[in-house]
Amino acid sequence: MQIAAGIAAAATVSGLLPGPLSVTNSLGSGTSIVQGLFIEMFLTAQLVLTVYFLAVEKHRATFLAPVGIGVSVFIAHMAGTNFTGTGINPVRSLGPAVVTGSFNGYHWIYWLGPCLGALLSFTVYSLLKGLEYQIANPGQDAGDPETANEEAIAAAEMGQEGLAMVRSRSRSMSVPNDMMFKKEREAAMRRASVPEESPMSAADVV
Repeated sequence: MQIAAGIAAAATVSGLLPGPLSVTNSLGSGTSIVQGLFIEMFLTAQLVLTVYFLAVEKHRATFLAPVGIGVSVFIAHMAGTNFTGTGINPVRSLGPAVVTGSFNGYHWIYWLGPCLGALLSFTVYSLLKGLEYQIANPGQDAGDPETANEEAIAAAEMGQEGLAMVRSRSRSMSVPNDMMFKKEREAAMRRASVPEESPMSAADVV
């Protein structure tokens, strides 16, 4: 679907704008194929790492992930456009190439480079997760200083398991008051619906 959309977008731009479509990715003067491959790899890696830590990892700043990801894309284009045209997405490179019919002999670097970059970023992300990077600065996403202090102590004493326990308890304590009231009311109604045993008289005992 994304491949079809990329080709359709390139065809639309080519049909709407006068002159030849000059957005095909190509290496800048003095840039070798190997250099272009690694530039595409590292530009893609920094973008995917940004997605991992701003969107995949959930924290108090997750809602700002689109801003950070957009800045990452902007940086990639500023850094790589003069050297490779900044593909960082095989489909972005494929669409204009199909419409214009101009495939460079090194077009493959715009496929292999991003794939290697994605693999590199996944490796770095997995390594940091395995090293429990969260406990390096525990409490950074806590809602109040007291919770942050509890998370720091738990992380120091019990590591990731202790940090998870504190956060789980914090989430359970942050239930809105109306929900707590509703639960208490339901419990009271259940207790009231249970018939109480009438006390036995002395005659009944006899």
